Amino acid sequence: MRVSNQQAAENRQRVVEVSSRQFRQNGFDGIGIAGLMKSAGMTHGGFYKQFKSKDNLIEEACAAAIEENLQFWEQASGVGNGANLENLFAAYLSSTHSKSRDTGCLLAALGADAPRSSGPIRQVFGKAINAYSAMLERLLPNVATRSKRKQSLAALSQMVGALILSRAVDDDAFSREILEATVADLQRRT
Repeated sequence: MRVSNQQAAENRQRVVEVSSRQFRQNGFDGIGIAGLMKSAGMTHGGFYKQFKSKDNLIEEACAAAIEENLQFWEQASGVGNGANLENLFAAYLSSTHSKSRDTGCLLAALGADAPRSSGPIRQVFGKAINAYSAMLERLLPNVATRSKRKQSLAALSQMVGALILSRAVDDDAFSREILEATVADLQRRT
């Protein structure tokens, strides 16, 4: 039975959204096309009607994760409502975010996989780093313009690194300690 163009677009979007979560949870190599399609409630055979390759899906899934993460950052920082960098640090470096790998930061979940990926996937990661850094630059108070880029990249690196470390340990108290120490240091530095 043929599906309408609208249904095909909805199916594709569902695959991208599910894959975005599955890749962040399991890594690029931790789940195959059959598993992704099953998670999306579709058949393996339908994949190639929607995507050229797994790398093509990875690109789209990562781009979707970036958009989702940027919305989280805007909401957490209060962009448009008297933005607050400290709120962003606290939300990003929270136990809730640490435990939400499948919906959390793309960079923390898949940053180690990106160097082994194709050029287009690495370009998506480069765009993400620039987008997150640009948002941090806009939120940095009282910093000379030419120093903002360096400071925003350093803060982003510290945030992502702390999130990765908090997820790496099997002790909740130690995980929280890592996150809280990083929030305090970032607040002190900015």
